[in-house]
Amino acid sequence: MDWQEFRRLYPVTLKLAYLNNASMGPLPLPVRAALDSHLDRWQKEDLGGSIGIDFSERLRCKIARFISASPEEIAFTSGVTGGLFRAASLVRPAAGENIVLPANEFPSAVYPWRRYEREGAQVRFAGPPRGPVTENHLMEACDEATRAICASLVSFADGTRLDLETLSAFCRSRGIALVIDAMQAAGALKVDVSKAPVDFLAFAAVKWIPAPVGAGALYVRHGWEERAEGRWLGWRSVRRNELRELLRYDLQPCPGARRLDGGSPAFLSHVGMEAALDLFETVGTARIEQRILGLARLVAQLLLEEGFERVWPQTDQRRSGIVVGELRNPFAAGEAAGAMGHVVEGMAEDGVIVAERNGRIRISAHAFNDESDLERLREAFHRLPLK
Repeated sequence: MDWQEFRRLYPVTLKLAYLNNASMGPLPLPVRAALDSHLDRWQKEDLGGSIGIDFSERLRCKIARFISASPEEIAFTSGVTGGLFRAASLVRPAAGENIVLPANEFPSAVYPWRRYEREGAQVRFAGPPRGPVTENHLMEACDEATRAICASLVSFADGTRLDLETLSAFCRSRGIALVIDAMQAAGALKVDVSKAPVDFLAFAAVKWIPAPVGAGALYVRHGWEERAEGRWLGWRSVRRNELRELLRYDLQPCPGARRLDGGSPAFLSHVGMEAALDLFETVGTARIEQRILGLARLVAQLLLEEGFERVWPQTDQRRSGIVVGELRNPFAAGEAAGAMGHVVEGMAEDGVIVAERNGRIRISAHAFNDESDLERLREAFHRLPLK
């Protein structure tokens, strides 16, 4: 499949230059078809016997293959927040220990650790508040009392990608748990936990993996699930002979991360996620990454040419699908957000969809985008002179 064929799978391109995939990815035709088929069958057939444990295990295997893990290391969640709460409950920092996070981290990675402050643990923020924050900042903030590092592989705020292999080696050498939010990486970059071992890695559909909200996954390195001690157990988390033992409450937890699944998953969202993963596997995740990074370089150059003084990420080592630009002589934070918000709204009127984050413009092209979208972006800048 060439890139023009791939682009034709995204009807949004007929109307919009959609460059906001870090917020919500538009549905491609194969995902919409899978959802429609499922809804049609749900309306007309008995799905009770055709979608359940077998379907879930098939998807679990595909998720595992997507990040080079084993199925036994994958738990289903409703999203990244739920995954990181599970991870935090297994790490359980004690009084006197600390957890290190980037100073510009997304809230989903912060709140799961806040409860442990009441028990005497410390949440420690590393790096400059407006970023970029690298693995060097995180490692420098650690000490002998550091229990875990929790960070996004790709920053939502400025697109900076961590050197996961370096961070992984640091944590393993010091016995520090490494918890990764891969929401802005999975689907855009190749995520491989076999090359850069982590303890936990959470991601979900809706952004770079185009499927409905509700389909999330948590990678749990083998052994951590033993610390669950009944937490997160639900009716699908225990060993049961199909539906014949529903009134037995003494069943043992499932082996591996599946014991963290809890109750029934969002089946419709799972149908969409499976279709999206199938599509990406057909195209090739390595090809998709190369395409996205190539478009990101072009976006970064375009922003510099259009008068943005600061553009992140600034090197190929840090590059991701997200590109962020800041104007010269930025206003105070609130004023900058308002000014850039007006720019983003004006561009949307021209059919160019981007985002404002922290007073900066954020542009996130997926593999279905092409140079024609970037040309529309440039034209929109010319119609909305930047000060």
